[in-house]
Amino acid sequence: SFPYFHAYLLDKKSNPISNKGISCTVRFFLPDNTSVNAELKPFGEDGFSLESSTTKFYACRVTFIVFGKSVSAKFESENIIVQNNE
Repeated sequence: SFPYFHAYLLDKKSNPISNKGISCTVRFFLPDNTSVNAELKPFGEDGFSLESSTTKFYACRVTFIVFGKSVSAKFESENIIVQNNE
């Protein structure tokens, strides 16, 4: 398991955008059909991070608030996929 969760908002050329003035939250979807919300802290100049003990999630939705507008994406967890294939 990885102790940190990182997120980056990318532009159209897949370059990370500065995190200045942007907030970031994540919702982890857990195997027992519950979910956990967390706020990520700015990391460096263009990222966000969370020291996370939630490693058994099957998916997550990362949401950025950029100048009052919400931008989000949902991702499947590779951890659970690997565990299901064993």
